[in-house]
Amino acid sequence: MFRWNNTFYSDSTNYFTLLPLQLFARSRQNAYLRPNLDRKSLLHAIQRYANESVQNEEDVNSWIDNTMKEGRREIYLEEYDSNPITQAFLKSDESVHEALKPHLLNVENQHISGNVYGRDFQLVMYSIENGSFGRVITLFLCKLIYCTEENKKEKNLTAQVFPVVVELFVDKEYIMTSVKTKANLFLYNPDTRDVTNLDTTSCDRQALNAKQAALRMLQINDVMQNNIERLKTQLFNLLNACTQTPDEIEALLNENAEKMEKIATMVQDDICNLEPGLMQDVKWDIRNMIEKYFSMTYPDKRIFIKNRIAYPIKLDATDQQRSKVQQTSGFEEPLQSKDIFFDNKKMLQKNRQCDSVKFSFERLNSLYCDDRFNVQITVNRKYCIVKFSEYTVKEDIDNVLHSIIGY
Repeated sequence: MFRWNNTFYSDSTNYFTLLPLQLFARSRQNAYLRPNLDRKSLLHAIQRYANESVQNEEDVNSWIDNTMKEGRREIYLEEYDSNPITQAFLKSDESVHEALKPHLLNVENQHISGNVYGRDFQLVMYSIENGSFGRVITLFLCKLIYCTEENKKEKNLTAQVFPVVVELFVDKEYIMTSVKTKANLFLYNPDTRDVTNLDTTSCDRQALNAKQAALRMLQINDVMQNNIERLKTQLFNLLNACTQTPDEIEALLNENAEKMEKIATMVQDDICNLEPGLMQDVKWDIRNMIEKYFSMTYPDKRIFIKNRIAYPIKLDATDQQRSKVQQTSGFEEPLQSKDIFFDNKKMLQKNRQCDSVKFSFERLNSLYCDDRFNVQITVNRKYCIVKFSEYTVKEDIDNVLHSIIGY
């Protein structure tokens, strides 16, 4: 018999907001399972639906599992140790099954819902699939963790299920760890709920623990230690692709190419008396300045958005001399239409690396009330963190990941 786990049922945890419940009801609509119900009514209706048949219960449990890949997520992306032996192992279904099957918590119930968990991560289920990322090995791990109720003033702790999804993109040689964004986390201890006797923890620590548990199960060494510069370059490549000069601005620049050439010659020969080798640098600076003012004053800001999967609204970068660039646009307008972007464009183009960019992405899924969402992509000393601050479906999450690591 299916019954909602308190973690997923609670209003404060926000594992299942109204949107995914409505999407479930819309795709399986019947006399009582209607998308226009409120959240609690939809939860009751889904529970009723699950208990009508074994097939329906399996349907609901599978939907819960898949929904753990969506929502307000923190995703940690790294390269794993992809030596030839490891790759050959991961490309063998038989080897992966042999390694993971002994770690399954409950062979009879390979679903997140309906199992009993403790303080350590347990393997609930795994899959091997081929899709848009190529060969992907997915592990679902769960444990209990103490959390404070987010929507309550009192500091009562509740023991909540903490699911983590670990995915190995074998063809891309990346490992991704995905957790739900949470604050006020404490390590689970069945003997006490006194916060003074509990160890605090965080999403990134638990993601690290889950990743290490998954790697141990697969008998793989830890992640690569030299992937950070590559990830910064890939983040720059995404930024660069999303900030190409619009055709409308390019046309204006071409119309004034002769004038800019004369200005560059004047600066080179008549004003600064520069060496000939600096001419290209002067031309770049002048073109960048003219492009900046064309972009700032162009009346239709949609030219910086149309035909692009995303546009930047905030970025951080550091050059080789450790000079720091921090740029933010107001009211989440395209950063490319702001003077600060062009003031630092040369450093970005020269170094070809970014530390952090906040993008506004266009949604692929049309079942939202708005057509865009924001995502923060940051590369620190250890990994790339991708943060979704609002409920985002798997299709849109995958689109962001593809934009970072490539199709």
